[in-house]
Amino acid sequence: MFNRSRTIAAKLYAIIGLAAVGMVVLAVAAQIGATRMAASGEALHEVGMMGLQQVSRIENLLERSRGLVAGAPAELDLEKLEGHRERNDALTTEIEAAIEAYQQNADQFGRKTSEELREGLVQIKEAAGQVFDFAGSFAQAQAIEVLTGAYATADASVSDRVGALVAHTQSLAMKEMESLKAAEEAMFFIVVLVSLVGLISVGGAGYLIARNITSRTKALSGAMTALAGNDLEIDIPATDSRDEIGEMARTVEVFKQNAVEKERLQAEQAEAEKRAEEEKRQTMRRMADELETSVKTVVEKVGAAAVKLQSTAQGMSSNVEQTNQQSNAVAGAAEQASANVQTVAAAAEEMTSSITEISSQVSQSTGIAAEAVETAEKTNATVQGLAEMSKQIGEVVGLI
Repeated sequence: MFNRSRTIAAKLYAIIGLAAVGMVVLAVAAQIGATRMAASGEALHEVGMMGLQQVSRIENLLERSRGLVAGAPAELDLEKLEGHRERNDALTTEIEAAIEAYQQNADQFGRKTSEELREGLVQIKEAAGQVFDFAGSFAQAQAIEVLTGAYATADASVSDRVGALVAHTQSLAMKEMESLKAAEEAMFFIVVLVSLVGLISVGGAGYLIARNITSRTKALSGAMTALAGNDLEIDIPATDSRDEIGEMARTVEVFKQNAVEKERLQAEQAEAEKRAEEEKRQTMRRMADELETSVKTVVEKVGAAAVKLQSTAQGMSSNVEQTNQQSNAVAGAAEQASANVQTVAAAAEEMTSSITEISSQVSQSTGIAAEAVETAEKTNATVQGLAEMSKQIGEVVGLI
């Protein structure tokens, strides 16, 4: 009944079944006791009450018959005397019927005594007849002699038998009363005994089951409280039980394992975040170093470009100076041409050639100047980019 493989409902059903068995046993015991009491009561009614009633009726009828017979010698009215005889005969018949009714439920002693009573009744009937005959013949002396002699003897014998039947019937009634009382006491004892056994069995089983359930639920509650306090080392009890508490314990064990797994994942995540932070710092430092190297390279390139720009500007200044010199030469040639047209004509071709060369040099100087301006603009943009990169480098270095 208390096996942990059984469910709580099965245990409760077992208690109910045990109580039902106790009730059935109690009902059977009550039925047996009731049957015994009914049998004792029926016997008491038939042997005791009915027997006493029949014996009392016989005694009453005998007393009435005795009165009629005793008054016969003094009755001088023959008609009344005949009526007394007829009533006495009728009483005798009723006495015989009462004796026969008594014998139906009588035991051996009762039947034997009632037979003796029947024989004595025959003697009383004969003696009573003689009394009525002598009284009817106005022989009162003979009537009284029979009345005090044979009739009195037979009447005494019958009275003794009636007294014996009364005593015997009362004894039987007392025995049946005692039997009825014993049956009642036995029934009470059986009912009390079965009730106590049933109460102790059901109560004991209920107590043991309740104690089993409460102890395991209390232990499970303590484990759940410890688990709620993040005590993941606690052992979950009753996980091997097959009942509802075992199912609850296994569910709590799942919660515990999930909490352990969560703790492990959190530790791994924290370690991964730590590694990622360290890698981020190393990456930022590497980027800062690479940026610093790139800035140095750009600065060097800018310096070289500036040097080249300076050289180009110097060359352009030299070209401009040469152009001015050639212009002065052209002006002198023009003055000389006006002095000497022929010389101009002769030198026109040379001047045309010089002008062409000057135009070419001017165009070249203009291109060099435009290139210098474009280079200066690029240099300015590069310097601004370097300044912005230097600012970012400063912020990154500040973050590091």
